[in-house]
Amino acid sequence: ARNASGTHTFDNAPKACTSEDPDSRIPNIDELSSMLINKDLINLSAPDDFRSGSVYNKGKVWTVRVTVGHRYAYNKTTPLFVRCIKR
Repeated sequence: ARNASGTHTFDNAPKACTSEDPDSRIPNIDELSSMLINKDLINLSAPDDFRSGSVYNKGKVWTVRVTVGHRYAYNKTTPLFVRCIKR
């Protein structure tokens, strides 16, 4: 797992992952949440909020706040950090 450079909207996030590695993708909310168990080992710390590939509703996607470990819905158009994983 690695961080994509910068922040990305929901629509741009897949390209951010595949631009450096064609075999990577955005994790779904369960995969992203499971990374919290080993967040220190995989260097999943600040920044605080990471976008998942799981849709909450038409305008929002599931996001994980690393420092407190909870999930919440965030606007698709707001740029957030992305953690990419291998397919």
